Amino acid sequence: MGYYTSTILVTIFIILISVDYFMPCKAQLSTTFYDTTCPSALSTIQTSINAAVSSNGRNAASVIRLHFHDCFVQGCDASLLLGGAGSEKESAANDGVVGYDVIDDAKAAVESVCPGVVSCADILAVAARDASVAVGGPSWTVRLGRRDSQDSNAAEAATDLPRGNMNLGELISNFANKGFNTREMVALSG
Repeated sequence: MGYYTSTILVTIFIILISVDYFMPCKAQLSTTFYDTTCPSALSTIQTSINAAVSSNGRNAASVIRLHFHDCFVQGCDASLLLGGAGSEKESAANDGVVGYDVIDDAKAAVESVCPGVVSCADILAVAARDASVAVGGPSWTVRLGRRDSQDSNAAEAATDLPRGNMNLGELISNFANKGFNTREMVALSG
């Protein structure tokens, strides 16, 4: 693995760990959340993500980006996956975000073994970790028990997500609004 790839994977790892620890969450998350209600959930997600990344390596980055975009607006609640007029998914801030089909496939696979049990938010969080691992990146423990959002807000995505045309001061302010300091912003931005 080259220096550039290693740097990107370390940055991804820092992003996902930071998002998991710094984004607000009211639920008590646990690594054993589905152990009794859907014991095959994690292996089912992993199998689906491995197949998607095996068929197209870019799917790994797409899933990780989906997770970041979801967590940066309203927390890690799968609100990005909700469609329709006025949704985060339809926001101009999420133009170019792809990989929804990969998550749809993982959700369908999980639903086939445990209908109505595993949240889309947890599937997306686990899928991001599994996508990193599938391309030789880091792994981390994903705490589970997130609840799916019932609403999605395009305007919030437009104001919350960092944009490529922001100057340094705007980026620092944008990340500070989410509880990140300048050093963490640099690590998350790559």
